[in-house]
Amino acid sequence: MVEWLQSNPHWGWIIAFLAAFAESIAIIGSIVPGTITMTAIGLLIGSSVMPLWITLTWAILGAILGDALSFFIGRFFKNDLTKIWPFKKHPAILEKGQAFVQKHGGKSIFIGRFVGPVRAIVPLITGMLDMRPKFYFIASIPAAILWAPLYMLPGILIGAISLEMPADIATELILSVFFILIIFWGIIKCIAYLYRKTHRYFSTILDKKWEKWQTQRSKKWLCHLLRHAERATQRGQILLFINTLITLSIFLIIFVNVIYHGSLTHWNDAVYHLFRGIRSITLDNIAVIFTMLGLPTLLSCLIFLMFIWFLFCKRWRIAFHWLTAGIIGSALTILFKHFYFSPRPWGLIKQSASSSFPSGHTTMAVITYGLLAFFLTQKAPKTVRSIIYWVATLLCIAIGMSRLYLGAHWLTDVVGGIFLGLSIIGATVISYYRYASLPAPRWSTMITAILTITVLTIGYASVYYANDLYNYQRYWPLYQISYQSWWTQRSPAIPQYRADRLGHPTEILNIQWAGSLKNIRQTLENNDWQGIHTRDYLTTLKKLAEQNHRLAHSVIPKLYDDRNPVLEMAKLLNGQFPPLIIRLWRSNIYITPNDTPLWVGTIYYDVTEKQLLFFNRTAKTKNLKSQYLAIRSDLKKSTGSIKQLKQKNLPLKLANSTNSTLILIATH
Repeated sequence: MVEWLQSNPHWGWIIAFLAAFAESIAIIGSIVPGTITMTAIGLLIGSSVMPLWITLTWAILGAILGDALSFFIGRFFKNDLTKIWPFKKHPAILEKGQAFVQKHGGKSIFIGRFVGPVRAIVPLITGMLDMRPKFYFIASIPAAILWAPLYMLPGILIGAISLEMPADIATELILSVFFILIIFWGIIKCIAYLYRKTHRYFSTILDKKWEKWQTQRSKKWLCHLLRHAERATQRGQILLFINTLITLSIFLIIFVNVIYHGSLTHWNDAVYHLFRGIRSITLDNIAVIFTMLGLPTLLSCLIFLMFIWFLFCKRWRIAFHWLTAGIIGSALTILFKHFYFSPRPWGLIKQSASSSFPSGHTTMAVITYGLLAFFLTQKAPKTVRSIIYWVATLLCIAIGMSRLYLGAHWLTDVVGGIFLGLSIIGATVISYYRYASLPAPRWSTMITAILTITVLTIGYASVYYANDLYNYQRYWPLYQISYQSWWTQRSPAIPQYRADRLGHPTEILNIQWAGSLKNIRQTLENNDWQGIHTRDYLTTLKKLAEQNHRLAHSVIPKLYDDRNPVLEMAKLLNGQFPPLIIRLWRSNIYITPNDTPLWVGTIYYDVTEKQLLFFNRTAKTKNLKSQYLAIRSDLKKSTGSIKQLKQKNLPLKLANSTNSTLILIATH
């Protein structure tokens, strides 16, 4: 299938178009899970089977036309659709879409594109309501443009990462992703079905149990503890209490895993390297801003100032619970950090010396913004309540992600902080609901909170932003070794392999080049090597030869030590394919006495070989003799030394699958 798609790339575009088109049509879209189909297309893009931009364009076009067809079907048939199968037999399909459109109005066109159950129905409903096409497409087209890359992105990342893995691990990864997606989709469908069928039944049972417990002396204390002032005759706050116990249990499970380095901590290193490998100046600035919004010191000031505001508004119970939750959150965070010291990730210019678990930023952000959203939404309309909760949720997620992106915390620190914060919120809400209270003045409280957050953030940023941005920059240690230690490969500082974006060993570094990068590039260019880049790899090779050759080149650059290559060049030996590819990375090693920089990298023929599933991968040539001879020939006109030797003590899975020959070059 891969070879066929590579030979007939237009069919890949057609497949992407039809997949997006089908899942956008009413009824068909309810059957075709967009998450699975678009992720699968993303996998093909990430593994270089299908081109990125053309495939993405056709997928967007398919989504737009699918929505348009559904819209005009609804506009043409209108209420006659209720008399046609399957709407006649299953009227709930249209009723669900109508309820969604009535709830969100014109926004439903944009929002509905990202909500699976109603994605394909909303265009049909808006057409039945006789919405003007101009207004419909103003919302529909931007939604489709945003939807396609968002749904493809996970697949693109997984496909690109899999290219850097050994074949068996990559196959296992792809199969696992597909099975997880299918299982996840099935579980969601089952949960939704069971909830619809059993919610009313179990609610009735809990209400009866609650009435019975109130008459039993052994359980009456529980009813008193979980009483709800506005639902005295119903089941109180049992469900909230159960949810609080669940979140607390999850936090404790994570904490135990951190202490004993359990299976949950195995994801820490992978996520750390994944984020470290996508760092950029723009993302750094954004992440530092979000991490400031979760700064415990700043949030403590916000808690105190809003406490004064609640007292001013005479909302005594709100003020008490607000301040108490903040104090308990801060105290528990400090307590757990002192109880067990968990080292923080390495690799920042200045890293905090405190324990890593749990994340104080994440814990306090969840408590502060979560409780603020709760108090703002008391007796608020459903739409307002939904918007406020979504804003608070997204803000907390952004703060947690910023801690992972900046390398300030491990994954378990952030997830643990989320569940600790949710546990404290649950306990606070249970206590608050036990007695009737006046709600906070919504709009004045919201304006006060926003102004307070803004002023505190701007004030802090004006003084500390530049310093924080500098401290969160990545850092790599520098090494100095003698020329003799390098030439004989006796220094432990010399790397033997590079890891993939998840931190797993993936490729032998089979070339080391000492010298100025400028001189190295000039030497290669003088011998007909062409510079290549991820975005124009095919263009570069077309310059080398007028041949239609498909290359297994990832859309995402290969990394060493979480950094991109500093040099990527290709050459056709005697004008024949496959091309010889060389990549060099910065090693941070300097050779004395002249502090000559050492560059480490790979050199191989870009040959594709068949693998399982649906993509090919680059074959690593078993014998490096031809590469060695080619490089030695290119160095004839320059002064320098070159030799080859065997590497020892390689990781087992790399030593068994790859030739261990190493090429050393010193340019004078």
